[in-house]
Amino acid sequence: MADSLQYVISLSSSKGGVGKTTQTNVLAQALAAKGYQVTIIDADPNFPQVSWAKLSEKGGVMPDNLNVV
Repeated sequence: MADSLQYVISLSSSKGGVGKTTQTNVLAQALAAKGYQVTIIDADPNFPQVSWAKLSEKGGVMPDNLNVV
């Protein structure tokens, strides 16, 4: 993208099961589809985003401009 600005979007809740992981995946994929370079930082001790990324990479559906750490 021509836009050189960097943005941070944070999703958090102390309650489990409110859709943080799902919302993060949907938002990240939408932004990646628009051409943005997206990095998800998985701070959950269970690492659900990392697990999702591994499955997506294995299935060949992980966009090149979306990273999970």
